[in-house]
Amino acid sequence: MPFVRYAKVELLDPSLVGRYVDHLHKIFPHNRFNLKEASKNLLNIKSDDQYLYVIVDGIHWSTYEHPYPNGNGDAFHKDELLKLRNDGRLAYQTWNRKGVFLHHQSDAIGTKDHVGFICDTWPDFDSQSVKMLPALDKAKHEDLCKKVKAGHWKDVSMGCIASSATCNHCNNVATVEAELCDCVKDYKGRIHPSTGKLVFEWNHGIVGKELSFVSIGADTKAKVVEILAEPNYKVTLRNLAHKLMHHKNHLLNSSGVEILKLIDGKMTVQRRKRLVKLLDFVSDYGMI
Repeated sequence: MPFVRYAKVELLDPSLVGRYVDHLHKIFPHNRFNLKEASKNLLNIKSDDQYLYVIVDGIHWSTYEHPYPNGNGDAFHKDELLKLRNDGRLAYQTWNRKGVFLHHQSDAIGTKDHVGFICDTWPDFDSQSVKMLPALDKAKHEDLCKKVKAGHWKDVSMGCIASSATCNHCNNVATVEAELCDCVKDYKGRIHPSTGKLVFEWNHGIVGKELSFVSIGADTKAKVVEILAEPNYKVTLRNLAHKLMHHKNHLLNSSGVEILKLIDGKMTVQRRKRLVKLLDFVSDYGMI
């Protein structure tokens, strides 16, 4: 029975786990993601100006030497976020294609209140965080996008599921609420009176659940850090096309010319499909 971590902590009813995962797959069906898949995802957007793309510090990691528990008393070790899972993904990549919400409204199973989705994630060792690339639906959530672009709404907060948690104070490991120690029950996120130490939990077996725009997040450093040019994928593909056009391989050279022609026109369904095929071909040569 996993722990759910974000603005509050609770246990996810095991009878709801299957329904929750099935629901996520229906809305955001592609969970295996890499740079090429991210490019394809951007090509599948209905219109060039439907989404606002931003980069956020989604979650900051800790080390045992330098712990950084959030305001809820939860810490996430760097090794846990970079851990390779059995399905071939790294733990932080489990946020890919998950929903973006307001104030963690993802709690309602079957909700359609998502304001966008997470296109991609990657570790930033300078800021000691996992960067996330949310796409916010401008057509459906114009007010939110205006506030984000104007810098009036910067705070974000991730949600995740943890399979177990270890108390930093007594090293008790809990997988269910009944196994929680008195330290965590009584003093999590606060100073323990007998030792003067801050009590928090190290979370393990992390699976990304969602990202939310909030008023004040538990991780006070989790904020929007950059607004991307719109539509950003055209800039990326244009740079790729110019790189290919200067390649000595004739097939890559001609692919670059075709990519440039495709993105300079209106992005129709046929053009998107052709671009995806070209990206597959270029990827086979290790160019992306």
